[in-house]
Amino acid sequence: MKTLRWKEKKKYFNSEKYEVRHYDWKRTNRMTDIMMLLNKARKENKALQSTWNIQFCTIENPNLIAYLKATDDLANIFLIVVNLDPHTPQSGYVQLPKGKLKLGDKINVKLHDLVTDEH
Repeated sequence: MKTLRWKEKKKYFNSEKYEVRHYDWKRTNRMTDIMMLLNKARKENKALQSTWNIQFCTIENPNLIAYLKATDDLANIFLIVVNLDPHTPQSGYVQLPKGKLKLGDKINVKLHDLVTDEH
């Protein structure tokens, strides 16, 4: 068995991974609020409870990723668009899979943002 030399031991002495931390789990901030919203959405929506139902959508902007999650009967459908640029708001057109969603040529899509509660 190899023993650690003093320099190696000193390297781990102030390492964060060996620190004991105490958190106030009742204290809220922006990140805990977002996590609570996401967890609530996952609990209330069947489409978000599986990892097998993801379909990526074509989007013209390389700084965005768009994907669809839906139940087999299409009773619960989610379109998720993720901005990969942390510094700049992005925009783009998403091409929905009409065949999977059983949509015709003329469609009117109404969306509900679960984070901002906007329609």
